[in-house]
Amino acid sequence: MCHARGTLKKHGFYERYVIPFQEELLISIRRFKCSCCKRTTSILPSFLLPHYQHTVSFVLGCLQETFSRVNDFP
Repeated sequence: MCHARGTLKKHGFYERYVIPFQEELLISIRRFKCSCCKRTTSILPSFLLPHYQHTVSFVLGCLQETFSRVNDFP
């Protein structure tokens, strides 16, 4: 956030629910704290989107299904 380099320190975890398809999982996300500005941030795994519980593959599958239905109509 402050664009300082090499200042992030591990700062614990937080738990987050993930819904891949039919199941619900609870995973831990690593938090980091900047030693310069003292703000915290986290780095999400590549299969998650910020502010969404559903995985990227689930969201893309839903969009693909929706757009394929739109193309089926005259």
